[in-house]
Amino acid sequence: MDSSLMKSLLECPVCFTIPRNQSIFLCNNSHKICQTCFSLLQLRICPQCKCEYKSEEPMRNRDLEKIIAECDIEFSCCNWREGCAIEAKRTKLEEHETECDFRTVPCPFSCRRDTMFRKLHHHLKESHRS
Repeated sequence: MDSSLMKSLLECPVCFTIPRNQSIFLCNNSHKICQTCFSLLQLRICPQCKCEYKSEEPMRNRDLEKIIAECDIEFSCCNWREGCAIEAKRTKLEEHETECDFRTVPCPFSCRRDTMFRKLHHHLKESHRS
């Protein structure tokens, strides 16, 4: 199967990424949505067909979750919402994410504020001048 077709079948239709290490939910009409996008819904209404989800946590698509877990395809970095555009296969991506410039790190000083790694220098310069 063509990789772009595979990606379009596996990705969440809301955020357009293939969900990793999370649940995939289905509405009553079997439209899928990743757990992250579902948690961001203000109203429990399917973004595709506008039907209501019947429970707080709707039915899961465990078959699709298993396919994604076993599939050797490229995934987006977990920091894609912050701006990282890296896509790689699972092992390479896990290596990348530990060093990603868009990852969140705690400030090493007393404020302990979570800051994007690429903005840490600016935070230190602005908030902790000595």
